[in-house]
Amino acid sequence: MSFSLVLNESNLVNINNKSQFEYKFRSGNFKAENLEMCLSQAVVPYSWFNVSSLLNNKTITFKFNDNVAAVVITLPDGFYTIDDINNYLKQQSIINGWYLINGTGDYVYYINIVVNVTYYANQIILNAVPSSLPTGFTAPANFAGFSASGESPSVSFPDGSLYSLVGFPLGTVIPSVIGNQSILSTVTPVGSTVNAIIVRCDFISNDVTTPSDILTSFSINASFGSNINFTPSFPTYLPINNGNYSSFRIGLFDENLNPINAKDGRSLLNLHIKIQS
Repeated sequence: MSFSLVLNESNLVNINNKSQFEYKFRSGNFKAENLEMCLSQAVVPYSWFNVSSLLNNKTITFKFNDNVAAVVITLPDGFYTIDDINNYLKQQSIINGWYLINGTGDYVYYINIVVNVTYYANQIILNAVPSSLPTGFTAPANFAGFSASGESPSVSFPDGSLYSLVGFPLGTVIPSVIGNQSILSTVTPVGSTVNAIIVRCDFISNDVTTPSDILTSFSINASFGSNINFTPSFPTYLPINNGNYSSFRIGLFDENLNPINAKDGRSLLNLHIKIQS
Protein backbone atom coordinates (compact mmCIF):
# COMPACT_ATOMS: atom_id res chain seq x y z
CA MET A 1 0.00 0.00 0.00
CA SER A 2 1.24 3.47 -0.89
CA PHE A 3 -0.37 6.80 -1.75
CA SER A 4 0.39 10.48 -2.18
CA LEU A 5 -0.96 13.56 -0.45
CA VAL A 6 -0.78 17.01 -2.02
CA LEU A 7 -0.87 20.20 0.04
CA ASN A 8 -1.22 23.64 -1.49
CA GLU A 9 -2.53 27.12 -0.76
CA SER A 10 -5.91 25.73 0.23
CA ASN A 11 -4.22 23.98 3.18
CA LEU A 12 -2.76 27.14 4.73
CA VAL A 13 -3.53 27.59 8.42
CA ASN A 14 -1.63 30.83 9.02
CA ILE A 15 -2.47 33.55 6.51
CA ASN A 16 0.13 35.84 8.07
CA ASN A 17 3.29 33.83 7.41
CA LYS A 18 1.90 31.63 4.60
CA SER A 19 4.24 28.73 5.38
CA GLN A 20 2.20 26.51 7.73
CA PHE A 21 -0.19 23.92 6.32
CA GLU A 22 -2.76 21.43 7.60
CA TYR A 23 -4.01 18.33 5.83
CA LYS A 24 -7.47 17.08 6.87
CA PHE A 25 -8.26 13.52 5.91
CA ARG A 26 -11.32 13.22 3.74
CA SER A 27 -12.95 10.53 5.85
CA GLY A 28 -12.19 12.41 9.05
CA ASN A 29 -10.13 9.54 10.36
CA PHE A 30 -6.88 7.92 9.25
CA LYS A 31 -5.31 4.93 10.97
CA ALA A 32 -1.53 4.89 10.83
CA GLU A 33 0.15 1.61 11.61
CA ASN A 34 3.68 0.74 10.52
CA LEU A 35 3.72 3.49 7.89
CA GLU A 36 6.43 5.87 6.76
CA MET A 37 6.44 9.09 4.82
CA CYS A 38 8.73 11.29 2.75
CA LEU A 39 8.54 14.63 0.99
CA SER A 40 8.72 13.60 -2.67
CA GLN A 41 8.41 17.09 -4.17
CA ALA A 42 8.21 20.72 -3.09
CA VAL A 43 7.63 23.89 -5.07
CA VAL A 44 7.96 26.96 -2.87
CA PRO A 45 7.81 30.59 -4.07
CA TYR A 46 10.88 32.49 -2.82
CA SER A 47 8.84 35.30 -1.33
CA TRP A 48 10.17 36.23 2.12
CA PHE A 49 11.78 39.61 2.73
CA ASN A 50 15.24 40.20 4.18
CA VAL A 51 14.37 43.75 5.31
CA SER A 52 11.13 44.31 7.24
CA SER A 53 9.46 45.72 10.32
CA LEU A 54 9.12 42.15 11.57
CA LEU A 55 12.90 41.67 11.38
CA ASN A 56 13.52 45.16 12.83
CA ASN A 57 16.32 45.87 10.34
CA LYS A 58 15.12 48.73 8.16
CA THR A 59 17.25 51.78 8.96
CA ILE A 60 20.66 53.39 8.60
CA THR A 61 21.61 56.68 10.25
CA PHE A 62 23.42 59.13 7.99
CA LYS A 63 24.91 62.55 8.63
CA PHE A 64 25.95 64.45 5.51
CA ASN A 65 28.25 66.88 7.33
CA ASP A 66 28.62 68.72 10.61
CA ASN A 67 26.38 71.55 9.41
CA VAL A 68 23.26 69.38 9.14
CA ALA A 69 21.42 67.04 11.49
CA ALA A 70 21.70 63.26 11.29
CA VAL A 71 18.88 61.60 9.36
CA VAL A 72 17.47 58.11 9.92
CA ILE A 73 16.92 56.55 6.50
CA THR A 74 14.19 53.89 6.58
CA LEU A 75 13.84 51.35 3.80
CA PRO A 76 10.38 50.02 2.90
CA ASP A 77 9.82 46.32 3.59
CA GLY A 78 11.27 44.22 0.78
CA PHE A 79 14.06 41.98 -0.43
CA TYR A 80 17.26 43.96 -1.00
CA THR A 81 20.66 43.20 -2.42
CA ILE A 82 23.51 45.55 -1.53
CA ASP A 83 23.05 47.17 -4.96
CA ASP A 84 19.39 47.76 -4.11
CA ILE A 85 20.34 49.38 -0.81
CA ASN A 86 22.92 51.54 -2.55
CA ASN A 87 20.35 52.66 -5.12
CA TYR A 88 17.93 53.55 -2.34
CA LEU A 89 20.65 55.65 -0.69
CA LYS A 90 21.19 57.45 -3.99
CA GLN A 91 17.47 58.15 -4.19
CA GLN A 92 17.51 59.55 -0.65
CA SER A 93 20.59 61.60 -1.51
CA ILE A 94 18.66 63.26 -4.33
CA ILE A 95 15.62 63.90 -2.14
CA ASN A 96 17.73 65.40 0.67
CA GLY A 97 20.27 67.29 -1.45
CA TRP A 98 23.27 65.13 -0.47
CA TYR A 99 24.89 65.36 -3.89
CA LEU A 100 26.51 67.65 -6.44
CA ILE A 101 26.53 67.62 -10.24
CA ASN A 102 29.91 67.48 -11.99
CA GLY A 103 30.94 69.12 -15.26
CA THR A 104 29.64 66.25 -17.39
CA GLY A 105 26.22 66.28 -15.73
CA ASP A 106 26.79 63.19 -13.57
CA TYR A 107 25.50 63.14 -10.01
CA VAL A 108 28.26 62.82 -7.41
CA TYR A 109 27.13 60.93 -4.30
CA TYR A 110 28.93 61.00 -0.97
CA ILE A 111 27.91 57.58 0.32
CA ASN A 112 28.13 54.31 -1.57
CA ILE A 113 27.83 50.73 -0.31
CA VAL A 114 29.30 48.08 -2.63
CA VAL A 115 30.10 44.36 -2.48
CA ASN A 116 33.77 43.46 -2.11
CA VAL A 117 33.91 39.88 -3.37
CA THR A 118 37.63 39.48 -2.65
CA TYR A 119 37.14 39.90 1.10
CA TYR A 120 33.65 38.35 1.30
CA ALA A 121 32.52 41.67 2.68
CA ASN A 122 30.71 44.88 1.91
CA GLN A 123 32.45 48.22 1.63
CA ILE A 124 31.14 51.63 2.64
CA ILE A 125 32.72 54.49 0.68
CA LEU A 126 32.29 57.95 2.19
CA ASN A 127 33.63 60.77 0.03
CA ALA A 128 34.65 64.14 1.46
CA VAL A 129 31.98 66.81 1.14
CA PRO A 130 33.77 69.90 -0.23
CA SER A 131 33.93 73.13 1.73
CA SER A 132 33.09 75.09 -1.44
CA LEU A 133 31.79 74.34 -4.90
CA PRO A 134 34.47 72.59 -6.99
CA THR A 135 35.32 74.06 -10.39
CA GLY A 136 32.84 72.93 -13.04
CA PHE A 137 30.38 71.55 -10.48
CA THR A 138 26.79 72.66 -9.92
CA ALA A 139 24.81 72.44 -6.69
CA PRO A 140 21.16 71.33 -6.85
CA ALA A 141 18.51 73.72 -5.56
CA ASN A 142 18.06 71.64 -2.40
CA PHE A 143 21.78 71.13 -1.69
CA ALA A 144 22.27 70.36 2.00
CA GLY A 145 25.37 72.53 2.34
CA PHE A 146 29.14 72.39 2.26
CA SER A 147 31.33 70.97 5.01
CA ALA A 148 33.59 73.10 7.20
CA SER A 149 36.91 71.48 6.27
CA GLY A 150 36.23 68.81 3.65
CA GLU A 151 34.92 66.14 6.02
CA SER A 152 33.32 62.90 4.91
CA PRO A 153 29.80 61.97 6.08
CA SER A 154 29.25 59.75 9.12
CA VAL A 155 27.18 56.56 9.35
CA SER A 156 25.89 54.58 12.33
CA PHE A 157 24.01 51.32 12.86
CA PRO A 158 21.81 51.48 16.00
CA ASP A 159 19.12 49.01 17.01
CA GLY A 160 16.64 48.47 14.18
CA SER A 161 19.26 49.12 11.51
CA LEU A 162 20.72 47.19 8.59
CA TYR A 163 23.85 46.33 10.58
CA SER A 164 23.80 42.56 10.05
CA LEU A 165 22.89 42.76 6.37
CA VAL A 166 25.63 45.30 5.63
CA GLY A 167 28.10 43.49 7.91
CA PHE A 168 28.78 45.54 11.05
CA PRO A 169 28.24 44.88 14.76
CA LEU A 170 25.17 46.46 16.34
CA GLY A 171 25.95 49.99 17.51
CA THR A 172 28.79 50.59 15.05
CA VAL A 173 29.53 54.27 14.42
CA ILE A 174 31.67 55.33 11.46
CA PRO A 175 32.64 58.90 12.40
CA SER A 176 33.34 61.76 10.04
CA VAL A 177 36.99 62.40 9.11
CA ILE A 178 38.69 65.01 6.96
CA GLY A 179 38.99 63.50 3.48
CA ASN A 180 37.64 60.33 1.93
CA GLN A 181 37.29 57.04 3.76
CA SER A 182 36.55 53.46 2.74
CA ILE A 183 35.52 50.92 5.36
CA LEU A 184 35.21 47.14 4.96
CA SER A 185 32.48 45.38 6.91
CA THR A 186 33.89 43.77 10.04
CA VAL A 187 31.58 40.74 10.34
CA THR A 188 30.19 38.38 7.70
CA PRO A 189 27.20 40.08 6.03
CA VAL A 190 23.87 38.29 6.37
CA GLY A 191 22.37 38.89 2.95
CA SER A 192 19.47 36.49 3.46
CA THR A 193 17.61 35.75 6.66
CA VAL A 194 16.85 32.23 5.36
CA ASN A 195 19.69 30.09 3.98
CA ALA A 196 17.88 26.73 3.89
CA ILE A 197 14.38 25.36 4.40
CA ILE A 198 13.61 22.80 7.09
CA VAL A 199 10.33 20.91 6.79
CA ARG A 200 8.67 19.91 10.06
CA CYS A 201 5.64 17.65 10.39
CA ASP A 202 3.79 16.55 13.54
CA PHE A 203 2.83 13.33 11.77
CA ILE A 204 6.28 11.71 11.85
CA SER A 205 8.82 10.55 14.41
CA ASN A 206 12.46 11.33 13.70
CA ASP A 207 14.05 9.91 16.83
CA VAL A 208 17.62 10.92 15.96
CA THR A 209 16.92 14.67 15.81
CA THR A 210 15.74 17.41 18.12
CA PRO A 211 13.02 18.37 17.56
CA SER A 212 11.79 14.97 16.46
CA ASP A 213 9.34 16.28 13.85
CA ILE A 214 11.97 17.24 11.22
CA LEU A 215 11.01 15.55 7.97
CA THR A 216 13.72 16.89 5.65
CA SER A 217 15.55 20.02 4.52
CA PHE A 218 16.56 21.55 1.20
CA SER A 219 18.57 24.45 -0.13
CA ILE A 220 17.36 27.63 -1.82
CA ASN A 221 18.06 27.08 -5.51
CA ALA A 222 16.26 30.10 -6.97
CA SER A 223 16.44 33.87 -6.95
CA PHE A 224 13.94 36.00 -5.05
CA GLY A 225 10.60 36.03 -6.83
CA SER A 226 11.12 32.62 -8.46
CA ASN A 227 10.10 29.13 -7.41
CA ILE A 228 12.36 26.97 -5.27
CA ASN A 229 12.13 23.40 -6.56
CA PHE A 230 12.99 20.31 -4.54
CA THR A 231 12.80 16.75 -5.86
CA PRO A 232 15.08 14.41 -3.89
CA SER A 233 17.05 11.82 -5.85
CA PHE A 234 16.80 9.44 -2.90
CA PRO A 235 13.67 10.18 -0.82
CA THR A 236 14.21 9.83 2.90
CA TYR A 237 11.31 8.00 4.55
CA LEU A 238 10.58 8.50 8.23
CA PRO A 239 8.13 6.53 10.39
CA ILE A 240 4.69 7.92 11.08
CA ASN A 241 3.59 7.77 14.70
CA ASN A 242 1.09 4.94 15.07
CA GLY A 243 -2.40 6.19 15.87
CA ASN A 244 -5.64 7.57 14.50
CA TYR A 245 -5.57 11.00 12.87
CA SER A 246 -8.14 13.41 11.55
CA SER A 247 -5.43 15.79 10.36
CA PHE A 248 -1.75 16.67 10.60
CA ARG A 249 0.33 19.82 10.18
CA ILE A 250 3.44 20.52 8.17
CA GLY A 251 5.44 23.74 7.99
CA LEU A 252 8.44 25.47 6.45
CA PHE A 253 11.13 26.82 8.78
CA ASP A 254 14.53 28.46 8.41
CA GLU A 255 17.83 26.85 9.42
CA ASN A 256 17.31 28.16 12.98
CA LEU A 257 13.83 26.60 13.16
CA ASN A 258 11.99 29.92 12.91
CA PRO A 259 8.77 29.85 10.86
CA ILE A 260 9.31 31.36 7.43
CA ASN A 261 7.27 34.51 6.87
CA ALA A 262 6.41 34.17 3.20
CA LYS A 263 4.41 36.66 1.17
CA ASP A 264 3.19 34.02 -1.30
CA GLY A 265 1.49 30.91 0.02
CA ARG A 266 1.13 29.11 -3.31
CA SER A 267 3.48 26.30 -2.33
CA LEU A 268 3.00 22.71 -3.38
CA LEU A 269 4.10 19.88 -1.08
CA ASN A 270 3.79 16.31 -2.30
CA LEU A 271 4.04 13.66 0.41
CA HIS A 272 4.39 9.93 -0.25
CA ILE A 273 3.22 7.39 2.34
CA LYS A 274 3.94 3.66 2.25
CA ILE A 275 4.26 0.64 4.54
CA GLN A 276 7.55 0.61 6.44
CA SER A 277 10.30 -1.31 4.71
